Amino acid sequence: MKVAAFDRATVQTGKASKAHDMAHMTFEHRPLLFSRRVVAALPLLFAMSWADGASGDAAPAVARTVLRFDVARDGSDTADLHEELPVTSAAVARSLARKVLVYDPVLRPTTIVAAYTLKPDGTKLPVDVTKAERKTLAPTVTSLGFVGGEELSITFPDVAPGDVVVSDVHVAERPAIPGYYTAGIVLPPIGPAIDFTETFTAPMPLHVETEAGMTLQTHRDGGRNVYTVRYAAPANFSSAATPGTARYDWWPRAFVSSAGSYGELGDAYGRFVEPRTVPDPAVRAQADAITAGIADRREQARAIYDWVSRRIDYRAIELGATAVIPNAPAATLAARAGDCKDKATLLLALLRAKGIAGNLVLLNSGTAYSIPTVASFNIFTHAIAWLPEFGVYADTTSGVLPFGELSALAYGKPVLHVAAHGSAIHRIAPLAAAQASVQVEEHVSIDAQGRVTSDDRTTASGPLAVTFRHYAQDIARAGPRKFAAYYLIRTDLPSPHGTLSAPDTTALTPDYTLSGHYETAPLAGALSGAAFAPPAGLRLTSPFDANLVSRVVDGSAYGDPVLCQSARYDETYRLDLPAGYHLAQVPGGLTLKTQAISYRSRWSVQNGRATVTRAFEADFGPTCSGAVRTEAAAALAQIRRDFETKISLVEQQ
Repeated sequence: MKVAAFDRATVQTGKASKAHDMAHMTFEHRPLLFSRRVVAALPLLFAMSWADGASGDAAPAVARTVLRFDVARDGSDTADLHEELPVTSAAVARSLARKVLVYDPVLRPTTIVAAYTLKPDGTKLPVDVTKAERKTLAPTVTSLGFVGGEELSITFPDVAPGDVVVSDVHVAERPAIPGYYTAGIVLPPIGPAIDFTETFTAPMPLHVETEAGMTLQTHRDGGRNVYTVRYAAPANFSSAATPGTARYDWWPRAFVSSAGSYGELGDAYGRFVEPRTVPDPAVRAQADAITAGIADRREQARAIYDWVSRRIDYRAIELGATAVIPNAPAATLAARAGDCKDKATLLLALLRAKGIAGNLVLLNSGTAYSIPTVASFNIFTHAIAWLPEFGVYADTTSGVLPFGELSALAYGKPVLHVAAHGSAIHRIAPLAAAQASVQVEEHVSIDAQGRVTSDDRTTASGPLAVTFRHYAQDIARAGPRKFAAYYLIRTDLPSPHGTLSAPDTTALTPDYTLSGHYETAPLAGALSGAAFAPPAGLRLTSPFDANLVSRVVDGSAYGDPVLCQSARYDETYRLDLPAGYHLAQVPGGLTLKTQAISYRSRWSVQNGRATVTRAFEADFGPTCSGAVRTEAAAALAQIRRDFETKISLVEQQ
């Protein structure tokens, strides 16, 4: 398997809170859990900083990259990377003046061979690479998990606009799975003009797939197979070039593999994984303790799943062989920690101790919904388990997913079921609206002085319950009042103050409920006939919220396609009017239907109380584009306006 050392700028593009990562499983911009083998030859941060500093009057600048890989039969390789990156502004100069490489010294030792600053007059200002700063990064637990390795850095001299920074890097990589070689390259279509060449030389045939403008040429040289991938593109800074799903699906890419099929590659991996699911005495004893007094096999599986989810901490493993091959379950059990594949393998071993079969399953945990036709591990960034006896996928990584549920992003994706024999690609069924629902009950009162008191209760099910459990964890960290203030401060309510109540998140039930309460100062003009939107306050989600339907609401911020999640939302809103007042006019509500969205709201008034019921359902695929997306975005805009419908109070005569 092949990797190039990652520039730190590339690695750091995905720093985010664990809560966000686990709620949405968006690992695609983090270092890959299996190893960092998708090469970003032109780091996206550089591309964007170049775009920020580009001038329409400047001469065309071209980023040139040449990669040469010499592949051995055992799957190891040596790689030489030559880069020429143009400096087009002061911002780009600051970005490129220091080159930092982070790598695994065991699997892929890395050396900077040469580097210099090339001035416009042809003068070369060399870097003394023998004095490159190399330091060991102590393995530590961070927001990204368990990371470490070595860092290699150099500083280019006197970098200024108009220069070109040039470097040559050498990497030697051991195979993660002996006998097999896979590689991948993804290029950002945003930034300066690109002139990219990648060559693979191998004694055995390789399977190569190129897409989105990349070209392939092959020939023989002295009994070895040579594959050359090229890509050239002009400068492009259009946001439409960035689709709303993963870059792996749409950006220019090439994948290389010595395996003839995913079945073959999965079997090779499975022969390493399967022996590790055989329970030893410690694992058997733990399985017996977890399931004591439980006779039903499904309930045994649920109990084991809950135990691994709650008791084994998640820590990403980026170093050495265990970056690819799971740790032994006994080791994970003793450490009470592991990454996704460690936790899944421990789950399978515990289940196997009770006679319940299962398979390791690989998938992309971000927003990639396709896989290359060439058999490659490069696209897979996450591991879960498949339990055929119950027809259930089990993901213990987040610690808050109920048994039988997955994160919303997992639905509709191709996955690789791993076995020592018979590995195969399957696809998880798309998420149905009924699987991800929210029920909101709000009771709001306006008193005789115009002050507002609100009590609400929101219950989420399926993948949305995971999001709400992460809200609960944030509430516990920030405090109920401070977290409520974060939402209330974004409203137009006068001097609001409130609190949120969150039950224990470790009980992995299918539903999860948050309750809220707030009070306000008098609403200005509310008792004088001024129009106002009925106070909502601590409504934590809505049909047009990104947590419910994702990027379909982002308009032109992303090109087609975008992520469009299926969901159902039902709300009952009750507003107790101040004594002696009634609504000047009862709103008529809204009914609409598109190819993917249906919505209905109804108003009624009885005995001094106005009641609004809202029912929303989105049924997507899990992505959408074209007319479906356009109609959905327009519908969501209408729904937002309906939620903001204003009312006015009239004093009874």
